[in-house]
Amino acid sequence: MSIFSTFRAILVVNIVVFVFLGISVYKMNVAEEAHFTSMENQIELRGLGQTLAEGSDFLTGEIRRYVQFGDPVHLKNFWNEVRVTRSRDKAVERLKKLNVLPEELAIIKKAKSFSDNLINTEEAAMDAVKKNDFEQARKLVFGKYYEDQKRLIMGNIKKFQRKTNARAEEISNHFREDVSFYMVLTNCLLLVSVTLVLFLVYNIGIKRIINPLRKLSHSMRELAGGNLKIETPVSSRGDEISDIESALRVFRDTAEKRKQVEDELREERAFSELIRVVAMAANKLNGFEEVARISLDMVCKTAGWPVGHVYVVEGSSSKLVSSKIWHVTDNERFAEFRRVTEETVFVPGVGLPGRVFEEKRAMWVADVSKDFNFPRAKLAGEIGVRAGFAFPVMIGDKVVAVAEFFTSHVETLHAELLQAMSSVGIEMGRVFERQQAAETLQDHLNNLEVLIKERTKELVQKNQELTDFASIASHDLSEPLRKVITFGDCLGGRLKGDDEKGWDYLNRMQAAAMRMQELINNLLDYSMVNTQKNLLKEIDFNVIVRQSLLNLESRLSETRGTVQAENLPRIEADPLHMLQLFQNLIANALKYHKKGIAPVVKISSQLDGDDRVNILVSDNGIGFDEKYSQRIFRPFQRLHSRTEFKGTGMGLAICKKIVDRHNGVIEIKSVPNEGSTFVVNLPLSQNKNRSDGAHLDPDETFQDYREK
Repeated sequence: MSIFSTFRAILVVNIVVFVFLGISVYKMNVAEEAHFTSMENQIELRGLGQTLAEGSDFLTGEIRRYVQFGDPVHLKNFWNEVRVTRSRDKAVERLKKLNVLPEELAIIKKAKSFSDNLINTEEAAMDAVKKNDFEQARKLVFGKYYEDQKRLIMGNIKKFQRKTNARAEEISNHFREDVSFYMVLTNCLLLVSVTLVLFLVYNIGIKRIINPLRKLSHSMRELAGGNLKIETPVSSRGDEISDIESALRVFRDTAEKRKQVEDELREERAFSELIRVVAMAANKLNGFEEVARISLDMVCKTAGWPVGHVYVVEGSSSKLVSSKIWHVTDNERFAEFRRVTEETVFVPGVGLPGRVFEEKRAMWVADVSKDFNFPRAKLAGEIGVRAGFAFPVMIGDKVVAVAEFFTSHVETLHAELLQAMSSVGIEMGRVFERQQAAETLQDHLNNLEVLIKERTKELVQKNQELTDFASIASHDLSEPLRKVITFGDCLGGRLKGDDEKGWDYLNRMQAAAMRMQELINNLLDYSMVNTQKNLLKEIDFNVIVRQSLLNLESRLSETRGTVQAENLPRIEADPLHMLQLFQNLIANALKYHKKGIAPVVKISSQLDGDDRVNILVSDNGIGFDEKYSQRIFRPFQRLHSRTEFKGTGMGLAICKKIVDRHNGVIEIKSVPNEGSTFVVNLPLSQNKNRSDGAHLDPDETFQDYREK
């Protein structure tokens, strides 16, 4: 039975016992209170009987004094008792309220009737006194009849008292018996309750909880201390403690499995770290010797081996010679082994390195001191070298080196270690191959450098020719256009005022010529952005904006536009290009404004990190759908017809070219009929062309590793 079930059963029984105990105590209190009430009633009944007797005696005494002495005071006292004090009547009324038995009340009433009869006799005596017949009065109150009535009154009162006393005694005895019974019952119930509590404390608290928990606590402390071999207590009671014991046993088994998994994961992480470091070294370092040294250090550190060494293939021969690259934890102990190894040359099939070289796979020898094909076996046995492991360093299917490792213990090879060593061999082979390729590449680079210089010179010349061509083409195309415009003006002077068709043709010709001139100028500006050198200097954007506004003064006056510029930063840039950039952006905002609404252009700035800044040019113009946000920066791209807005579609293309030349980014955010915002992101200094991301220098990583 479980502890909870036992505890619940005992608790239920105890509750029942306490309920009965409460009932018993209540009954006992009720009986005691009834007994006390009975005793009080008995005392009061006795007092009432005494009152009746005393009242009768008082009347008798007063009337007898009156008939003897004739003093009216006694008569007054008599009638005061009968009519005012009425002690006898009040006693009878009180007896009725005390719920006395009818037969008992009948006795009192009978005594009362006898007392009333005496009053008649006493009244007759009073009349005799009034007549001065004292003799007759005395006969009436001292006579036999009066005495007999008096005895009947007192006899009934005593009879009443005997009956009430007997009944009160009977009731008292009954209540005493009830109190005794409930007292015994209460004591028995208390004894049962105490027994249950003691049973609960001993059987549940000590025997089934405290003692098992003490053993469990000891087992838990051992488990917490790492002792997974501790035997956990096992019981077959089937209670909660048994469940805890079973859970503790499961916890121990789980902890053992977890420890095993953690050990495997630790080894796996160690092998992964080994491969990661070697791969990093292979990627960042070009020298095979340095990568081989790092690889030896990491392999020996991960596997716990004291000796590591690399053999390399000698030239184009099939011989393995020492590279003199070592990892040795005890130089004094392995000094002779190191000397002999460096003097030994292996051919395919001989010794551990020779067999690896021949079979092109990793090999493991559990005890090299007992291996017949290990030329250094005797020396290995003398210095305590036992297990040996070697793996090939390959380029394609060709072995270029062999790495060998030794330890002082006879061990077995783990599959994870074999896989890790294969990866290390591949990485070392990559470095070896890269080093060979680097040597070959250097020869090609020496020849290529001359070709690059010649090609660069040729490109510079062609670039200059392109610039010259753009300038000449602009001049040659502009000259005929100027003549067209000039002769058009002359033709206008010869046309008649009413020749509407002639004026229409002339205006169209003049407008086309002007658009052609503007297009040539814009194309020249666009080409010059690419071909001109950036004349970088520190500029103040506030000055650039003021100059742009001076150049656009007539446009501002024509559109009634306003430009609001905040305090702008200083950056390193080409001032002419920046002037051209902001002049185009402000002119664009002034051009595409809503009809009937004066354009408002706002220019502000925001720092973007420590080395860049965002310049924002916002307007309240017509805006456009943002799906065209990339199209508008292309040459000759327009979102509106020439009849709506004039222009060649080159202004924003020139802006993008200028921003690109300054290593920046230009973007636009726009909402139709709400306006547009150009965001120009530029570096504060053009010298910062590299990324400042937080990356570790691989050389520093390897240096830190070598220091460890």
